[in-house]
Amino acid sequence: MNTGVKIVPLKEHFPTRAPASLLPNEVEILELVAEGQSDPEIAQTLKISRHTVNMRMRRAFRKLGVKSRVVAVVTALQHGIIKLPELKS
Repeated sequence: MNTGVKIVPLKEHFPTRAPASLLPNEVEILELVAEGQSDPEIAQTLKISRHTVNMRMRRAFRKLGVKSRVVAVVTALQHGIIKLPELKS
């Protein structure tokens, strides 16, 4: 039965090359994404506009060779760019 959903192998979501160097503000955004913050929450935390958050995320995506927040965080973790956030008790 064809549901119209295309199944793509997981490996196609992850880059095969080493990422370009991220700027400190791009790393900071990825760390907050890894903590589960949304763009509006990140903007409020950093006292910057949502547009600036979006722009920094797009630059980080391009440098990491990814297309989603989840893959960006996983790739940054794999390459030691960010560390997992501390668990809150």
